[in-house]
Amino acid sequence: MRIQNLNLKNKLTLMVAMLLVGCGKTQLNNNQIIRIEPLIENNSIKHHEICHMSDVCIDNEKLLKNLYGSGVKFINSNEVEVNSSGVAKVIYSSKFTHKNDNYALFISGFNEYDKNGGIPSCHACGQQMGLAVFRFNVERGLWEEFSSNNNVGNFGSFGEVNLGAMKNGALSLYDITKNNFLLTFNQGYMGQGYISEWVELISISKGISEFSSRKIGWIRIAETNCSGNQSDNLDWSSTRDLIYNDKSPYPDVHLNISYKSVACDDKNSKIVGSKKQVYQYDVVKNAYLEIKR
Repeated sequence: MRIQNLNLKNKLTLMVAMLLVGCGKTQLNNNQIIRIEPLIENNSIKHHEICHMSDVCIDNEKLLKNLYGSGVKFINSNEVEVNSSGVAKVIYSSKFTHKNDNYALFISGFNEYDKNGGIPSCHACGQQMGLAVFRFNVERGLWEEFSSNNNVGNFGSFGEVNLGAMKNGALSLYDITKNNFLLTFNQGYMGQGYISEWVELISISKGISEFSSRKIGWIRIAETNCSGNQSDNLDWSSTRDLIYNDKSPYPDVHLNISYKSVACDDKNSKIVGSKKQVYQYDVVKNAYLEIKR
């Protein structure tokens, strides 16, 4: 199809679609529902070293000092003691390309010492998550800090953040706007035979304050009933799509929910029902709320 053979309306529609696809957004249907594709998905680097093609690498010691300040004592290249009050370490890193620029994403975890001077490991003990993003400056030949926050929130259990990428490949990073990314990762909890899973949503923007990386909500994505108690709707899982919303700074989250026929039994269970749920970001409440339809 040649553009010059289209009328003005069709030309504009085609141009908008081309721009959105170029930004990592994919059109799902003719109603202009645009799905956002991840820049990072299921990507973990074991040794936490990020280098540019010019062999200029990010110094993890400098990274941890930037995140946690001058009062750090190095245990090894990926782990520091912070102000004699606890231990922080790099737990995830990945490099990604966006609009021909190279970026690096680092996630750290901090544990405050317990009363015995050890690292807490109870099932309800998570970590204080830190996050840093760097962009490689080609002209200067160095990595520059893009966004940084050593206290995005407490996540995880048994003394670990337990990122989805470290367990089941559920961590993803999305491009939202020019200076704004969205990080998502799955979390879970089991109590009295009930297993609940949810997705955390973290906004990452160009660093202008300590809140350049911040939590903007969570959404429940699965429930499993292993308690033995009967329930018609407490055994379900879901897939999700992030859908572009031009009226919001963050995309809508569409859940495709499937209900199972047998509780706590993936092998013998069948899908007996399904439904869709849509969540939109509420600026006032800084949370994702379900949209009643």
